[in-house]
Amino acid sequence: MTAKSTNRTDNLKLLNEWLCLFLRMEIVYQKLREMFDAAPECQVHTLTNDIFSAYTKLVKEKVGDKDDWLDWFLYDNDAGRKGMVAKSSNWKKVRSIKNVENLLDLIENKPDNKV
Repeated sequence: MTAKSTNRTDNLKLLNEWLCLFLRMEIVYQKLREMFDAAPECQVHTLTNDIFSAYTKLVKEKVGDKDDWLDWFLYDNDAGRKGMVAKSSNWKKVRSIKNVENLLDLIENKPDNKV
């Protein structure tokens, strides 16, 4: 395995862990709302969101996300559930971004060799 493929493998693992943490937080937030009628502005939500934002910043640095694609993926694209399309500057066509592998392709911005 080359250093480049190892880096991609490591980045995919990190992005999967990052996404799983976000999805777990969503479940906890939902339970807080159901059990305590907790608003998004409650202190627990605010604190965990601040911690997750700091973690996301570190993940961005590690995977080379200079264009805030991670935030777009989570919040605009609903963690890939919307399947929104995006296009890197080196791609000929837009692509649907549905998972962290698609997201990493977008971040890596490699030339599109597809016709």
